Formats: sequence, structure tokens, C-alpha cells
Amino acid sequence: MKNTINLICLLIFINSFSQEQKKNIYIFINQKPTLQIKNDTLNIQQFEINFDVKSSINPIHLTIDKSGNLIKNLTIKSSSNEIVKFKYENIKSNNIPLLINKKNIFNFLIYDEIVSQIKFKNFMNILNTFNVYIINAEYNSEEYFMAKKVNIEKYIGL
Repeated sequence: MKNTINLICLLIFINSFSQEQKKNIYIFINQKPTLQIKNDTLNIQQFEINFDVKSSINPIHLTIDKSGNLIKNLTIKSSSNEIVKFKYENIKSNNIPLLINKKNIFNFLIYDEIVSQIKFKNFMNILNTFNVYIINAEYNSEEYFMAKKVNIEKYIGL
């Protein structure tokens, strides 16, 4: 019986070290929060990345009907609006921003490259494997960044 208990304890001990922790990814956003609520014990900020697929308008196709009247045909392609919302919540100092040295940041994305070069689904799949931090580019020094751990929401609309 004692050997069984020792074996179980050993397995639990080994298992605790074998589980990898998620790594961090830092997203540099050069915009102000879209939502900000702040008082003595509460600080909530929301940042958004809009993957708006712009609707493209085809050129006007001109035709003449049987009566000789000009007909203008305009085709508008549908589009979808995909938004990722990053919500930072610090209630009674439970999620204080981290001061990170630039040299210690290895995984990062920049807002402009996300919007212009990364697909929405790929972006969401990548984010799910990391702890996500937002760095607002406007409020940092040359050597250190202030990173805020955020929760992620996605929204897909028309």
C-alpha cells in the first residue's frame, strides 16, 4: 500500500513538470482603447482589431435595352466584418500591467502587419496557443514596454 501511494505521488510530481506552460505573445497596438472604464479599484480597457474585408465594387456594366435606353448594372460583392476584441480587466489590482524589457520580447505582432497581411482564422488559431498581452505603442519608453494581459473575444458580422 505504501509503495502504491509513493508511486502515485511520483506520477503527480512528474506530471506537474511535464506540462508546458503557454508562452506569451505581445501585440503592439498604436491605437487608443475603444472602451475605457477607470476608477480607484477598476480599470477596464478594450482594444479591437478589425479584419474588415472591404466590399469591392465591380465596374458598372453598361447595356442598351430593346427600346434604346441605357441600362447601368452595378454588382456589389458581399463582405464580412471580423473583429477581435482584447479586453483588459484589472479589478482590485488582480491584473497589474507588466514592465517588460525590449530584449525579453520574442513573440510579437504589430497591428499594421496583422490587419494587412494575416488572415482572421490563422490569427485566432495562433492566439489560442499563447497568453496574449497588449502593448500600446504610445505609452512606452525606449527600453521598456508596459504589457497588459488580455482576454480575447471574436466577433463575426456582416
